[in-house]
Amino acid sequence: QISLLPPAPTHPEFTFSGRMLPADEVGGDFYDVLWDPLSNRLWITIGDVSSHGLGSGLVMMMTQAAFSAHFRATPNAPPGQVLTTVNALLIEAVAKRLRDDKYVTAQLLQYEGNGDFLCGGGHQSPLVWRAATRRAQYVEMGGPWLGLVPALPEVDTDTLHLEVGDVLCLYSDGITEARNEMEELFEPHRLASALEAAMDSVKDFDHVADEVIATVNRFTTLRHDDWTLLLVRREKAGSPGGDDAHC
Repeated sequence: QISLLPPAPTHPEFTFSGRMLPADEVGGDFYDVLWDPLSNRLWITIGDVSSHGLGSGLVMMMTQAAFSAHFRATPNAPPGQVLTTVNALLIEAVAKRLRDDKYVTAQLLQYEGNGDFLCGGGHQSPLVWRAATRRAQYVEMGGPWLGLVPALPEVDTDTLHLEVGDVLCLYSDGITEARNEMEELFEPHRLASALEAAMDSVKDFDHVADEVIATVNRFTTLRHDDWTLLLVRREKAGSPGGDDAHC
């Protein structure tokens, strides 16, 4: 099975625990962690291409590459500008050249320092596990999907804050729409409970994602869609303006 995972992402303030399980030989989900130590710019992306299989995998690679190229060229670009550019590239490549109707739900989170993220795009709204309460809360977010219309309307930006010790949970709908024998969906509230249980029982953060995935596996009988999960824990407070990138 083929999926494009970022190579052991690192950052001075955060640790990461991510897993991706494709439903077919080639997955249509992606996540990426893009960090430039010189500018201390950090982007986190997650996305899900409609359907799955080889065609979706191709569109996934295009989308992931488009975000990465934008980051390398203009890491200070606001989320709305980035999403508008990636959408235009997908329209040109997928709709016009491949003559395909696949679209992408994708979310971009740009770190602004002091625990604050700017967020844009239409994807599954994230969960945040709060260290102070040891409970996970659902953070409602909305935005446009990519690859459907040639020009996006104005893209609204949401904000998200992590205190030290908090965990951001990004995921694809393959997890929350997993079904059991009674045709019940796993849904975000079960994902929140699974994350809470894992944070209470697993000592090594790198294995928290494994425990959450194991909980989904115990719930469902068959994986019909790609499963993607990325957990991001804020470990410490950084210097305003990213000065600790050079420490």
